[in-house]
Amino acid sequence: MKGSNRGNSDSLPFLRRMYDVFLDSERRSRKELKEREKEARRKIHEESRGWEKSITKEEQNRRGRIRREKAAEKKRAKEEQNQRGKIIRERAAEKKREKEKRKQANQEKKRLRDLNETVIQRERRLRRNEYERTRRRKKKEAEARYLELTPIQENSAIRGMVEKYKIEPTTAFDVLTFLELVRPRVRELLDGLRGNMSRNIRLELICLMGKELVDGKEELKEVNFMTENYKLHGVGTLTDEIWEQMKDKILLEFSRYVLKRVQRLFIHVGKFIPTNEDRMKSETVRRTSVHELQCISDRFVDDLVAKKGVYPYEYMDDHEKLDRSRLPPKRFFYNGLKMEDITDEEYERAKKVWKTFGMKSMLDYHNLYLVTDTLILSDVIENFRKESRETYGLGSPWYYTAPGLSWEAALKKTMVKLELITSPRMYRFIEKGIRGGISTSVMRYGTVDNKYVGISEVPEGIINLMRDLDSKIRKDPTDIREKVLEFENEVCKFLWDYNQEDDDKIMKYIERNLTRWVTCLSDHGKEDDSILTSKI
Repeated sequence: MKGSNRGNSDSLPFLRRMYDVFLDSERRSRKELKEREKEARRKIHEESRGWEKSITKEEQNRRGRIRREKAAEKKRAKEEQNQRGKIIRERAAEKKREKEKRKQANQEKKRLRDLNETVIQRERRLRRNEYERTRRRKKKEAEARYLELTPIQENSAIRGMVEKYKIEPTTAFDVLTFLELVRPRVRELLDGLRGNMSRNIRLELICLMGKELVDGKEELKEVNFMTENYKLHGVGTLTDEIWEQMKDKILLEFSRYVLKRVQRLFIHVGKFIPTNEDRMKSETVRRTSVHELQCISDRFVDDLVAKKGVYPYEYMDDHEKLDRSRLPPKRFFYNGLKMEDITDEEYERAKKVWKTFGMKSMLDYHNLYLVTDTLILSDVIENFRKESRETYGLGSPWYYTAPGLSWEAALKKTMVKLELITSPRMYRFIEKGIRGGISTSVMRYGTVDNKYVGISEVPEGIINLMRDLDSKIRKDPTDIREKVLEFENEVCKFLWDYNQEDDDKIMKYIERNLTRWVTCLSDHGKEDDSILTSKI
């Protein structure tokens, strides 16, 4: 035991020496590393100083001149700003002084009026003031009545296909006044629904009407007046002409009744008419969030991808453009097929998508566009299947076309029982009645056989010009040449807006009717006759 302890005690100095040697080497390595870093920093500093010294005197002067120009420009801008502020303050003070002057003048005018005004004049003035207050109050009431005529969305029987809006007035209206008041409201509603998308519109006006019976009594009942379907394309397409047609259709049925009161107006706006795939996707995604879209939510959680994006189809004509590191300008997103540009909002959204997803090249944008476009279409189809199943209890993939689905839905909702053809005789009778070929509605052809009347294609303006020429020649048979030349100039101006085919028809009509004046004016000389019978 003693020997072992002595051996351990002898080994301790050796270990200390080894540890000291290790520490010395570590210190030397650290010192050398610091010296190398210091040398590297010194070289970098010398290189930078050498680069600064290498700058020429002209470059230094140019930089100094640029700094002085910027400082002078800032100073001028500040002086202009102070000058504008001074002008604004002076104008405000001037307006305040003018207001005080007008106030003092009005007070002086009222004081003189009270001194010089008689009792009768005072009563007249008070009546005028009362009339103005009444007029303003009625105007405010009319504006309030107009604000009441706001369309309110109702639940439609054909949910998902037709949007139904109701306008129910709280005061009594006659039909013409009511329709004129609701016209801007209906136009605002249609313009704000789906922008440039196509839609069908139909009005349903419900009125309380009175009908006189045979025994002299009057029967009151609600009568529905329906218009036809009108297809509108884009914003501002509800023109005055279409509105007048709808109004005439409603007023046509009023002859058999006596109007008591306008009850309500329903506006049916067709939704199940997507013009193309892009707008169908936008309409579906507009009413849902990204978390409600099954296919999209499985891949993304950002609302940016829950709407169809934009893509520069005509710009991407080369594989090298997929390597470009920035989004093309807006002008390259022009769609030659539709002949239209994208909107500023769509382009800003594309830039936001590029920034949000950290895209490095057009290839990243290309891949994201393809994936989201496919997933959105999948969600549109799934949403349509869900709506059909919840509304009608029918599976849309089992039908080839939308009319087939509508037919099955109508049969299911109405619970009608269609009688089948079981008799061979009835079947043959119907089969023999089927005729192929062209189906048309033949109308009777009518034409005028009077040479003095002319053809129906001639515009009314030409007929009026010829009548004026006829009356001028009959009143004053002298100087026929000047009258005919004047007539020729007017005809040339009129024919400027017509094509060659219409010009030929009009000229034939004029030549045929000029012979009529030759007969009537044959006693005025051969020269005048030649003028009348010549071509114009």
